[in-house]
Amino acid sequence: MPFCVQTQSVFSVLESADGSRIGRADLAVPIDGYCDTRFSRVREIFTRRMEDGCEVGAAIAFTLNGDPVVDLWGGYYADTPEQNGREWQRETLVNVYSTTKGMTALCAHRLVEQGRLDLDARVAEYWPEFAQAGKAEVPVRWLLSHQVGLPAIRPDMPKGSFYDWQAMCEGIAESEPWWPPGSKHGYHPVTFGHLVGEVIRRIDGLSVGQLFREDIAEPLEADFHIGLAEEHDARVSRMIGGLVPRRSKAAQGQEAGVDETEAVQDSGPMGDFMRDMTDPKTMVERAFNNPWLEAGAVNTRDWRAAEIPAANGHGTARSPAAARSTGCASSKGSRSIALAPSRPRAPTRPSARCPCATDRASCFAAISRPSRPTRTLSAIPAQAARSAWPIPTPGSASASR
Repeated sequence: MPFCVQTQSVFSVLESADGSRIGRADLAVPIDGYCDTRFSRVREIFTRRMEDGCEVGAAIAFTLNGDPVVDLWGGYYADTPEQNGREWQRETLVNVYSTTKGMTALCAHRLVEQGRLDLDARVAEYWPEFAQAGKAEVPVRWLLSHQVGLPAIRPDMPKGSFYDWQAMCEGIAESEPWWPPGSKHGYHPVTFGHLVGEVIRRIDGLSVGQLFREDIAEPLEADFHIGLAEEHDARVSRMIGGLVPRRSKAAQGQEAGVDETEAVQDSGPMGDFMRDMTDPKTMVERAFNNPWLEAGAVNTRDWRAAEIPAANGHGTARSPAAARSTGCASSKGSRSIALAPSRPRAPTRPSARCPCATDRASCFAAISRPSRPTRTLSAIPAQAARSAWPIPTPGSASASR
């Protein structure tokens, strides 16, 4: 039973327009949405996390066999300080970071389905410049499975390069792999999107964001964007706080002062990762901080408008859940993006396995300690295409079963 889950949350504290913090007791926590009675426990936990202050605003959506079973949202969001205290709505968007990778991979598999992309072909057949630095024989599938050995760009990238597609792709093409391609697996936090996205662009002529919008999002009526138009800014939830430690100001060549990075005492893979993240000489630090991105950049128009197909997709919780459900079709049934019966196993079968599959703490640490790939025959059975979205609205006759 294919089970697709998508969650969104904002890890932050609310502040009033004058900068003072708003206590949780000062605001009732609104919860809305739909939850199949079989998953009532999900609603209970979701509600408790809101009421306990674990989340400020969040949304979660599940599909089961292509059918929506959970679509909940709650709490508050704000795109500007003046909007603090606005309730999270059904159509609130949020930067979903690496969920974007799944949407990018879906675009690649659409080209495979159409016979325009061969996963076993050499990347250089589509992108000749990629053959530099010993990468001439790398197959496309290693880009999708994080085995190519390019989690970080080796040349120092100028500030602002995050928003320059050509500069990023040139830096990647010039880079020598950090390990022999295909011999190990390691998470590619940012470069994944440009690696796969440039192959897509060379084949189709469209960027990942354009292809996703025209071939997937619009037919499915999925509210997900890789490169967000300014017209949607008012419904984007503002992200507050960082996900990973940043290098110190001294390491950035700035004036010494308060170090933005707290000392990491943790042991094990996650401790190694956190320490590597503060050392500008490591592969891990370069993977996240080359090119350098200013704190708070994810809330800027430049970030939202850019296409960073590994990290800056914006959507509702239900939109990626719908797009990633095997056999989804548009709600009007007029156009399906379901893979042909002979195809679905390819994108659902793992081609490489790393410690993060079973050890949550080593998820990002897989970059520091790339593991050897392991083949597996497991696969999710194909499902027939079906119309699943939009889901029943709360209070409707079909909203409870």
